[in-house]
Amino acid sequence: MTVISEFYVDANMSGTAETFTLPDGYRYMGIWFGSALANHITSMRASAAGGLAHVYGFNENNFQGRYASLNMQDGHVSWWSLQGRDTDDNIESAIVVARYPKGEMVLDLGEQIRPEFVKQFDAKAAGTPVRRNGEPRVFTLFWPGHAPGKIFVSVEQNLIVDPPDYPWDYAAQVRYDIDVYRTADGSIDAYVYNTYIWVEGGLITGQVMDALKPKMVEGAASLTEALRAKLADLPPVKVKDVYLLPGPKPTSAAGDTRDARDGSSLVLVL
Repeated sequence: MTVISEFYVDANMSGTAETFTLPDGYRYMGIWFGSALANHITSMRASAAGGLAHVYGFNENNFQGRYASLNMQDGHVSWWSLQGRDTDDNIESAIVVARYPKGEMVLDLGEQIRPEFVKQFDAKAAGTPVRRNGEPRVFTLFWPGHAPGKIFVSVEQNLIVDPPDYPWDYAAQVRYDIDVYRTADGSIDAYVYNTYIWVEGGLITGQVMDALKPKMVEGAASLTEALRAKLADLPPVKVKDVYLLPGPKPTSAAGDTRDARDGSSLVLVL
């Protein structure tokens, strides 16, 4: 299978351009745009031969933020003649994904993970100085610095910490990076690979971090257990492969515009 993607400085596929070809046999290609095109891309076009494919252009250089995507059927060409307001002249990175849609199933991991995470977190946080601030965000994290060869499903939760005998709250955040993979016997497994914790700066940031970190690390084990229980509820099928797409499940349209932190899609190859 071959996927060819083109990115242009001007509208209607004109002006300075760069072309990238995903060779046969590759699932992903990550693209970081240099000074010639970064934050200058106005239009994009892509074609697929041999299967289904997607091209995503992101307005952050780590495959995050708002994105414009192209969805190609086998033998088809899709394009954006003019990017929308969120990504016009604002694309810094891109991902090309090759797919083989026969026998594939796409799952919305936000729907699968978010309710269970909220239930687990709130139960453990009850009666403590820590509470959730808003709903968790479930998204796909591609090749991060702490694991450059990995692609994760990440659960990110903003927090408020109210230290005892201290007059002010502290903003904090926890993110769990989850590795979802195919086992040797064709089953699906998942576990929390990394736990990231942040606390805003202040007079007692160190003390807040010291108190928060053990609880969040303990939460990783509980989340892994809950994920494995959730996977056990899936139909007992054997898979040939599993891989991830950014954002919610792609639509049948020629292209979508979304936020990368608004979802994560798991593809099961049956």
